Amino acid sequence: MATISSKEIALEMLRNNGTYPGDPQVAAISSYRGANNETLFHLALRSEDEIVEALDSPYVINPTVLWTRQGGLTLAGTLMLHDPMGPAPETTPASTA
Repeated sequence: MATISSKEIALEMLRNNGTYPGDPQVAAISSYRGANNETLFHLALRSEDEIVEALDSPYVINPTVLWTRQGGLTLAGTLMLHDPMGPAPETTPASTA
């Protein structure tokens, strides 16, 4: 698993079915607010189950699943792609994806 802070990279990966040029496809992408109120993106590398494990932390606020290998873009991921200047959406709790 990996965490990135670049919204541009997250958007690129959402547009390209979970891949970034030169890297393998991830299993899932989610967003959350960190302890310092910054928006961060979690990349589950091997399994979508990594999302639940990684985001089950008191330092993770409003986790939102954006894309999964099995299901594709979620509503939140679609909204983020259509409004890339806006904040990362918080409409799909990670625990229900």
